[in-house]
Order: sequence, then C-alpha cells, then structure tokens
Amino acid sequence: MRIEKAIIATAAVLLVNAMPALAAGVDIPAADAPPVNVQLGVRYDSNVAASNGAFATSRGLTREDEIFSPAVAVNYTKQLGSLGFFTQGTLGYDFYANNDVLNRERIGVLAGVATQMSGCQLTPRVSYMRRQSDLQDLNVAVTKNTQEDVTVGMDVVCNGFGRLVPSASVQQTWATNSSGSLFSTDYQSFSANAGLGYQAGNLGTISLVGQYADTQYDNRFIPLLAALHRDGYKVYSGGLHYEKPIGATLEVGASVYQTSLSYDGLGLNFSGVTYDGTVTYHPDSRFDATAHFGRQTSPSNFLNAAYSIDQILSLDAHYRLTARLMAGLGVSNKLQKFQGANLISATDLTKQSVTSFYGTLGFNVTSRMNLAFVARSTQRHADLAAYSYTDNQIGLTLSQAFF
Repeated sequence: MRIEKAIIATAAVLLVNAMPALAAGVDIPAADAPPVNVQLGVRYDSNVAASNGAFATSRGLTREDEIFSPAVAVNYTKQLGSLGFFTQGTLGYDFYANNDVLNRERIGVLAGVATQMSGCQLTPRVSYMRRQSDLQDLNVAVTKNTQEDVTVGMDVVCNGFGRLVPSASVQQTWATNSSGSLFSTDYQSFSANAGLGYQAGNLGTISLVGQYADTQYDNRFIPLLAALHRDGYKVYSGGLHYEKPIGATLEVGASVYQTSLSYDGLGLNFSGVTYDGTVTYHPDSRFDATAHFGRQTSPSNFLNAAYSIDQILSLDAHYRLTARLMAGLGVSNKLQKFQGANLISATDLTKQSVTSFYGTLGFNVTSRMNLAFVARSTQRHADLAAYSYTDNQIGLTLSQAFF
C-alpha cells in the first residue's frame, strides 16, 4: 500500500467547493519529493505592498524590496505493518531588506496515517500553516498579520466492492489572525463529504458527490431581526465527478455541482452551478501541460465579507530542454466577487481580478542540487482603484536534496 494513493484517490473523488485550500501560500512537498530538501531563495519584488503608491505609503512600506528565504522541506514516510505514516512540510523564514515589518516564519505541515480496514483505506490527517498574510488580501489599515490555519480530518476510500468505490471525508478548520483589526475575520469551518464512484472500464470513472459545509465567524456579529447574530454561512452541494485517461498521453477530470449557499444574514444567499476541471497532456518524457478551471465559493479574509465566489483558470507547461535543463511557462487568473454583511464600498472590495504570468528555468547542477530561476508578473484590477496594481518579481532558488 502506498500512502499517497489514499490521499490522491480521496481528493479526486471528493473535490468539491466551499472548503479552504490546504496550506494556501505555503508549499507542501509532493509525495515523490526527496526526504529532505534544503533551499535558499532570493528574489526582487517591485511592489511588496500589493497596492498603489499612496496605499504603500499609508502602510509605511517601501514598494521595492529584496527578500531572502531559507527553508527546509521534509517528506517522510514509514510503513509499520498495516500502518503507513507520512509527514510532508516546509519550515522557512522570509527576510525583507527594506520592510522588516514583513519578516515572518513560513510553515506548512501535513501529517497523518493510512491504514486498511475491511476493504477500506482510512487516512486521518492534521495540517498546520503559519505565514504573513499576502498584503493583497489585507486592507490598507493592516500591514503586519500572521495568519494561522489548523485542520484535522479523516478520509475513507473503499475498493472492496467491485466496480463501486464509496468514499467519505470530514474536516474541521480553524483560521486565526494576529492583527487586532482582523479579529472579526477569524473563522472555523466544518465540512462533510460523501461520494460513490463507478469504475466503468474504458468509459472512465463517474462519481456521485455530495457535500455539506458550515463556516462561522466567531468574533463577527450581524444584525438580524432586531438582534445580533454570529456571521457565517452554510453550503449544500451535490453533483457528478468524471475522470478518464485517453490513451497514454491525455487525462481529463471534471466535476459539476448544484450549490446552494445559505447566508446567516439577509439577502446574500448564493444558488447556482459550481464546477472544476483538469486536463493533463503528457506526450513524452520531455513535455507536459496542465490546464485547470473552476468556479467555487470560499471563506474570505476581508473585513465585512463572509465569502467570495471565485472563478479560476490556469495553464502550466514544462519542457525538458536537455538532461539538466527544464523550462516552464504559466498563466493564471482568479476573478472574485465578495459577499457579506454591510459591505462598505469606500474601504472594502466587492470584486477583483488577479492575473499572473510566469516563466521558470531550472538547472540540475548535480543529481541532488538544483538552481531555479523564476520571473513573474502580476496584475490586479479591483473595483477600488487604490487596490489595483502591477507587480514584477524575479528570483533564484538553490536547492540541495538529501536522500
């Protein structure tokens, strides 16, 4: 039994919207990463304030900066009888040359155990992440904020029923912020999922999927029927997930759901179709490309916004130029519309679009040492002009793997 199969299979069947992403903003090593990888990165950022010049000045920040980022990534697995233990994580720190108020640890850890029981694979897991919030996600009144997320969950996938593959997952997340100004955006979210897949041979695998999610902002209260009520919302979602390899070079996966979001306040419910899809093309050992698209609901870290409706589109391609040299190109766009109690148009966003273009060039100095060059350009267009900006970054990362 390979531990990563439990995680990948569960994620494929239970990939539904309204759940916070695991370790957003912190890299978690892949299941095939080396056991230990020591990294040293340096990058130039033309706009660390993620805003226009006036907002940067209000935050007391210099827009241009150099960031030094040492880190250690760990990928540990251990099989003890029927139990498979795994720990994947990154421990790092970001040092800013000009804006030391942003200096912060960067931690992301996923740990759990996989075991077989009566034809089913059970994977209890826990994750922890801690990092400086992306200033793009904060209003002008907040600069220094450490965001922490703790998640515990259990995934179950059963393969002992012939062509039928039942699956289920439960998860609880607690998200907190260090800034007193963001005290009201702390939230907790519970979700439960169930799926029933059918392996239809050459036709692929189709699954019926359902989800319930409940997100509550413990420190934010909204007026409701002449009384105060804790802010939050519930999501009910059901639909289909389909995946199929096409030949040896192409694989497609897609999901479509009918989603109903019930907001605890008045007049801000959501009902509609949400979806996600991934297409992977891998014609040979030198080239691969992945396209991803989706529409989902997500908890918000903005003041006076309980959730956002996100539309996501990305495309990544990698090509091995030589045995040691790998190049990559990518583009992504995220369009968000925010909903919540008493949105204040003068200070809070109601919608934004963020587009990024990037290129990478990786060189294997030795079989264990890699030097990677990354260039990225990001453009943000928001309904408040002060939040719109352009940011360009270039960086180098030296990695040394230990097997």
